[in-house]
Amino acid sequence: MVVRPTLRSLSAGQIDSAFSSVATFVAGLYAVRVFDATTLGAYVVVFTAWNLARTLPSEMVYTPSEVVAVGHAGQRRIHILSSSMQRGFLLSLLGAVGVLASSLVIHGDIGQQAALALTVTGAAVTIIAPMLDHWRKMFHIAHASWRAAVTAAAQMVATIVLILVLDGRVHPAWIPFGAIAAGYALSGIVALLLTTPLMRTYQGGIERPEWVELSRVGRWLLLANLAAFGSDFVLVLIAKAALGPDVLGYAEAARVVARPVIVLGVGLAAVLGPRSVQAGMGPDPQAARSPRRVLWLFSCLGGLLYLPLVGLDWTLNPLPSILPNAYAVKGLVAVTIAGAIIFNFALPWWYELLGARRQRELARTEMVASILKVATGLAASLLQAFTLPVAWGIAFMARGIGLDFYARRLFKAGSPGPTEAQGPESRARGDG
Repeated sequence: MVVRPTLRSLSAGQIDSAFSSVATFVAGLYAVRVFDATTLGAYVVVFTAWNLARTLPSEMVYTPSEVVAVGHAGQRRIHILSSSMQRGFLLSLLGAVGVLASSLVIHGDIGQQAALALTVTGAAVTIIAPMLDHWRKMFHIAHASWRAAVTAAAQMVATIVLILVLDGRVHPAWIPFGAIAAGYALSGIVALLLTTPLMRTYQGGIERPEWVELSRVGRWLLLANLAAFGSDFVLVLIAKAALGPDVLGYAEAARVVARPVIVLGVGLAAVLGPRSVQAGMGPDPQAARSPRRVLWLFSCLGGLLYLPLVGLDWTLNPLPSILPNAYAVKGLVAVTIAGAIIFNFALPWWYELLGARRQRELARTEMVASILKVATGLAASLLQAFTLPVAWGIAFMARGIGLDFYARRLFKAGSPGPTEAQGPESRARGDG
């Protein structure tokens, strides 16, 4: 009886993740197809700055709010949105300023007009994307996964239509991030329409979390993700200085090809992640095994089937003719896909430790992985075009080893007493 709803939720999670990622994939595909290698390298700089900037609202507000929501009952969890969206929006504005500042890095390579277009639209994505990603996660947490799938479908359709309409009518630099931002915004209208009846049906919302409660979780998650995405930004700057922007373009094209592997893992985690969070809250090693094994099985199988199909330039692979920059360096796509498979392995441990409020351990692990990532980047003259995917792969492997170590300690120790992030009153309430 439990299997069928689980499969339905997993299907909705995969559709949600797939549709949302198709939107960004098509935008990235447009950039890879239309931009020359230098402009594509500038696009990578802004993309990396966006990933760094969005950690501020995501880790200080959205993710901690999701953890708080998991500790409450059923579909009433959706009521957390009323406070999280307001707080997250304000922090997103600060992140957007940082993305605008990235124009100082790229305008010398591609000119002021293209730099302005990329950074302005990148700043818009920084504001809207974390908000809608959080909204869809809350649908999953509130056992309304198909609402997330419908929202993602609207995002995908709107983004693709906008790319087709705008192509040839505006400067190409306005299109990738601009279409993503507009697609997210239009999907927000759909999300609002789907949320309103849910709010009315399940009355008695969640008490508004205090900033102190969110910051106890969020400050360590922010440190963890600043380390992860900050090191990405430093790595990109190192590679750009050592090898030139063209190499960044080749790495971005390979990343676009490898992206479906991570989409598969993230889609599974959208549904299985809340269960791993609850297992970590116990902590309950038995409850942790099932979602962990399911995610590993499907993400590993998908990645290992995908790797031989598109990893190399061969007869049955149609992508080299579509994305020639991805295959300009032999083996670059294969190495990037291998790193994506490694990335997925760490997802269950991350959620388990998050549920146990072991965010310090998460931050420590990311710090170590980030140091190794940047250190690998210093060997750019030796690694050449493989600098980014090799550095990412080493960081993903270090993250997995570290998270596995801390998860084993968590479940071996059993149920811990109240910690700084989890006082006795919160445990009594049942919100983690």
